This record gives sequence, structure tokens and C-alpha cells, in this order.
Amino acid sequence: MTNETNEQTNEQVEQPNNEEAFNACIQKELNNLPKADFEDDDIPNFKFEEENKIYSIKILPEEFGEWIDSDNCVKKKIIKIEVRGVKYKWWLNTKNPVYSEIVKGIVVQQMEYKVMRQGDKKQTKYIIVKD
Repeated sequence: MTNETNEQTNEQVEQPNNEEAFNACIQKELNNLPKADFEDDDIPNFKFEEENKIYSIKILPEEFGEWIDSDNCVKKKIIKIEVRGVKYKWWLNTKNPVYSEIVKGIVVQQMEYKVMRQGDKKQTKYIIVKD
């Protein structure tokens, strides 16, 4: 009976430790979620669905959101845009050269762009089409 009591005690001691580890893991995941101020579920993400198609977009004068994937060294800005009168979010990798062009354009009050997508997933490249 002593062995059973010891085994039960060990199980009871281990369970809270597992729960604490789990809670710490969940807290870490919560800390890595995108910022709450850009969780606008009513604003869909814009997808440049057709490759090589030119889309006319308008940058909206709202603060950019930010999402960071520290494991893969990826930082994206969440830019609110308007396409054909509908408001969207555009998730743009800050390493993409178009991001620099957009920011520099905003400084000189350029808010409208014609953008084309080439590639897919990690190979996605956006090109600003000049008239």
C-alpha cells in the first residue's frame, strides 16, 4: 500500500508542473499573436489573386499594424487599403522592395498605386506599375 501511496503522490505533484508548463507555453503563444488593434474581422485581407493582373489600390491614412514571426525572421506590416471602394488589409513583408516604395510615396502624399503580383508564397513579388 505504501508503493501505491507514493505513486499517487508523485502523479499529483507532476500534474501541476505540467499544467504550469502548459500555461507558460500558452502565455508565450498569446504574446506572439498579432496586435489586437488590427484584428478587424470585418475587414478582409486583400489577395492579389491573379498573377500579372494590375490592381488599383489606395492606401488609407491609418496607422500600419505589425506582425512578427521571430522564428523565421519575418516582419510584415498590415496596411489598410481600398480597392474598388472596399476596405481591405494588405499584409506586406517589410523586406519586399514595394514596402519601401509605398512608404516613400506616402511621404510625398502619393496614396494611389497600381500593383501587380508575381510568384507565390515565399516567392511572391509585388511590382508597382508606372503609367
